[in-house]
Amino acid sequence: QNPGVGVFLANLSEALTEAAGRAVAAQSAFPADFGHVVVEFCLPAGCESSDALAVDRLIRELSDADSRLQTSEVGDRYLGGAQLFQDTPHGTLRLWPPPAAPPPPPTSAPAPAGMVSSLRGPELKGLLALPKSLDDFV
Repeated sequence: QNPGVGVFLANLSEALTEAAGRAVAAQSAFPADFGHVVVEFCLPAGCESSDALAVDRLIRELSDADSRLQTSEVGDRYLGGAQLFQDTPHGTLRLWPPPAAPPPPPTSAPAPAGMVSSLRGPELKGLLALPKSLDDFV
């Protein structure tokens, strides 16, 4: 394995921990067929239950171009074009950037309130897709 990946995972864990306000453990990085590197991580680090506030803080940090996370060395170097996903029992859910809402069918009832938040589990077993290759972590 590329030794730079281990250093990157440690640095990413530290940056995400600071952004979320809870311990984050970036566990692995692997190339995906769509030309990105996918980083698996847990929030909190042990993948035990946590409050949704840490996930929301992380999403706010990712959303704000002037946030400490986005202006950090990790953010500046690796997070441009990144996407945040969560594995759920219902499939993989993109948390950030938010997917574009499809236009509602003309006669449909509104979606139930809290539908997306009900898909979020108590912990975030997350996937961060970075438009990089493993060679970028040398």
